[in-house]
Amino acid sequence: LIFPNWWLSVKLPLSLSIFVTPTIIAWVNRAVKSGKTSAEDLAPKKNTKYPLEVFVYIKPKGKSILGHVNIAFQGKTYAYGAYDYKTRRLFGLTGDGVLEVTDRDAYVNQMVVNEGETAVCFGIELDPAQLRMISDRIDALMKRTIPFACDAQIKEEGLPQPYKDPPVDILSRLYSGAKQTKFYHFMPGQFHTYSLIFTNCVYLTNYLIRNKNLALFDTRGLITPGNYFGFLNEKYEMKDPTVVSRQIFRFIK
Repeated sequence: LIFPNWWLSVKLPLSLSIFVTPTIIAWVNRAVKSGKTSAEDLAPKKNTKYPLEVFVYIKPKGKSILGHVNIAFQGKTYAYGAYDYKTRRLFGLTGDGVLEVTDRDAYVNQMVVNEGETAVCFGIELDPAQLRMISDRIDALMKRTIPFACDAQIKEEGLPQPYKDPPVDILSRLYSGAKQTKFYHFMPGQFHTYSLIFTNCVYLTNYLIRNKNLALFDTRGLITPGNYFGFLNEKYEMKDPTVVSRQIFRFIK
């Protein structure tokens, strides 16, 4: 088991979850102002130690106010959301689910330095059996995906598809900032349609790091990035043997 005794019932209304991000931002600000965290400490850093990391990305305003959660596993980031502007509906609350797979360091740099996000990264300790478990889970997930090209890639490769010129959407920015990025839609079924309430970024993260014998969260309730942060942060503060590191990444000009 990866998280043998972790069980949390989360039933936080969406309207209340909006207020969690400012709380996290305030927590980060306190850590920075304490003098224990310098600009050098906050700069994005490579991971050379932990095979699994859980990232919580936050921004104090705009569409990112609800936060975002993804994982990095063995040097690759796996991020899920309604990133394809061509399929978004209801002001971005739903749309075709998109999986981004890219180099971990390039993704963190793009999101923190270029997109202005603050990232809190938790390093997770795994044994060989747990490594295989997550690797198999990712392999099974990838078999349900179909590659597609973002606008920047369409323009760069001269593909016969319509795109906005110049390409400025989030996928194009990520593709330009992290050239190894690949994008995927899902076949019909789980994760085919992204929904902020029912099938969001946290649900995919939960899917990848749990199995039938493991209960990281009780998914009968609404899982939010703020809840995920609070849960992992508490485990770190309690010196849980699984959550072994915590880093804050924020770009300071």
